[in-house]
Amino acid sequence: MRFPVLLLLLAALTCRLRTAIAADSAVPGANAPATPDSTGFAVGADLSFLKQAEDRGVVFKDAGRGAPGLDLFRHHGYNWIRLRLFNHPDRLPNDLAYTTATAKAAKERGYRFLLDFHYSDTWADPGKQILPRAWEKKTHEELVQAVFEFTRDSITALRAGGAAPDMVQLGNEVIAGMLWPDGKLPQNWDHFADLVRAGARGVAEARGDAPAPKIMIHIDRGGDARTTKWFFDKFNPYGIPYDVIGLSYYPFWHGSIEELRSNLAQTAEAYGKEIIVVEAAYNWRPAEYRGKTAPFPESPGGQEEFLEAVTRAVLSTPNHLGRGVFWWEPAVEPTTGLGSRSFFDREGSALPALTVFDGGWARLLPVRAPAASNAATTNGAPPGPRLFLIGDSTVRNGTRGQVGWGDPLAGLFDPARITVLNRALGGRSSRTYLNEGLWEKVRAELRPGDFVLMQFGHNDGGPLDDARARASLKGDGDDWQIVTNRASGRVETVHSYGWYLRKYITDAKARGASPIVLSPVPRKIWQGDRIARASGDYGKWAAAAAAATAVPFVDLNDRIARKYEELGREKVDKLFADEHTHTTPEGAALNAACVVEGVKALPAVQLKEFLREGR
Repeated sequence: MRFPVLLLLLAALTCRLRTAIAADSAVPGANAPATPDSTGFAVGADLSFLKQAEDRGVVFKDAGRGAPGLDLFRHHGYNWIRLRLFNHPDRLPNDLAYTTATAKAAKERGYRFLLDFHYSDTWADPGKQILPRAWEKKTHEELVQAVFEFTRDSITALRAGGAAPDMVQLGNEVIAGMLWPDGKLPQNWDHFADLVRAGARGVAEARGDAPAPKIMIHIDRGGDARTTKWFFDKFNPYGIPYDVIGLSYYPFWHGSIEELRSNLAQTAEAYGKEIIVVEAAYNWRPAEYRGKTAPFPESPGGQEEFLEAVTRAVLSTPNHLGRGVFWWEPAVEPTTGLGSRSFFDREGSALPALTVFDGGWARLLPVRAPAASNAATTNGAPPGPRLFLIGDSTVRNGTRGQVGWGDPLAGLFDPARITVLNRALGGRSSRTYLNEGLWEKVRAELRPGDFVLMQFGHNDGGPLDDARARASLKGDGDDWQIVTNRASGRVETVHSYGWYLRKYITDAKARGASPIVLSPVPRKIWQGDRIARASGDYGKWAAAAAAATAVPFVDLNDRIARKYEELGREKVDKLFADEHTHTTPEGAALNAACVVEGVKALPAVQLKEFLREGR
């Protein structure tokens, strides 16, 4: 991790607060076989600054309650901790005594422990690998012996202190070697190999009769497949024993999520080693992307999305070799520059990223869509495109006598050429359709050539934090608000109605599908001889979301309202099964016909080619 001098100075600032409370959960066994299904997945955090922050009085809070940081992370599904070790630091806290204290507390809570040797008195990263002062005059042979002894003696002391590491990282981001100039790359590969081998011998010597910790080799090139291949093609012929490849991935330095995914796949196929993204982080407030296009919003929600995306990429690694993700420093003093990448805001309150693994890491496993050649065997569906409908009870309704327009819509398309899949669900808003995982299930099924019709808005109004927890912020902007979700008890970032629609659109397009946005159907609310429109709120915001993402928009609200006005009050009354929102089968059929009319009116939209003849 690159660490500017300014941040080092800021890291010395203090806060005054205090701590209390706890929770726990089980972790996989230390010697489980090498499949994710049996060992689980390393949900990890580098918490090397946590003890310093808490010693200075910082209280980290979850849902308003203060708790020891180790308890908070354990409660939210974290099962590994990573701690760095410097030789003899003078400004930073990470010496052997400090590291032992944190590691022991973590082990007592059931964490597994990754020890990160920097082999320096300060930060070691691709831009600097500074010799410890005590080693500055040593020859190469003396450095080799010093690495062996320091590694052996440190692990022995940790073991004696009740803090034996389960994995050991020999050097930090060693793409350019370590212990410069002796082990600098690419000039001194033989010397570098000698130093790493000495570290591996130290790990073996310190184990005693206990199981040997796994050994990780860590470089920084998460999205750089070419340089990763260069490094390990040069390193592996030296025959140094190691178990895990560690990668750092910060998108502002290391490329896109797709580049990360590509590198993970290449590295897994080429070397057959377990791979962990052992450093990752993203900002919850503007920092790296001011004035530039960001891959995720620099907001609490964007930080949460980033962690989910990285985890999905790792879990998609071939042969189950993607074995974990560690966030770098999610619990630091809020007043430091590193606070932008923390899981806690300026007041020490938890941000949504802390809760990503609340449902377990397995919920982020990639869901494989059936191959096109097999699609015809599922419920008799043809192997062609699918039309997915997402929305609320006006699209799909399970209440007796009430029908959403999605049901009759299926009969208006040619079933031999396209399959209509109604995935709408009553009571859902643009916010809850995402939060409850409904969209993720649809997104995972999407394949190139599919279509998505989306209509939300009827359930998006009201207080953000009431018992139903379904309202979105009004509008189509990028504003957000942090609330405690009373339905789940989780801290949540709530976005605007337009933001949620744009997410669905962007996700669908990324999967090769074609989204179409619809404004919400009108309620039966008469204002004189006219039906009340949504043109000043959800209809307007739906249109704005479609325009911002360059996808088609059907103003279903106005189109249906005009039909109602033509029919008059008496006939329209018979189209509704309740006072003003949910339709009878006849009302649903009228609305479905209006959907088709709206689609047919769109220029250059392929979906209309799949309508039944005569529609």
